[in-house]
Amino acid sequence: MAPTHGCTYPEGVLGPGSPIPTPCVLLKNLFDPLSETAEEWWVEIAEDVGDECAKHGGVVHVHVDQNSQGFVYLKFENTDGSSKAQQALHAR
Repeated sequence: MAPTHGCTYPEGVLGPGSPIPTPCVLLKNLFDPLSETAEEWWVEIAEDVGDECAKHGGVVHVHVDQNSQGFVYLKFENTDGSSKAQQALHAR
């Protein structure tokens, strides 16, 4: 698979998903960086994703990878929150 828009990690910077639950979640395909035109669009995405994911547990950190194919990295307070968010958001 050829990388697009500077993304050299199709699975994410951290590689494949962990078979063991962790407090970290990688959400993919949330935006197309080539079609974003608003000033500081990544800040709005981070806030929206953080608000949505906080419904499932405490969110400690949100990072929008502006040079990816829509990757947003989240860290929750614990694995309970990350597991609930993953179940709720998978294939959404």
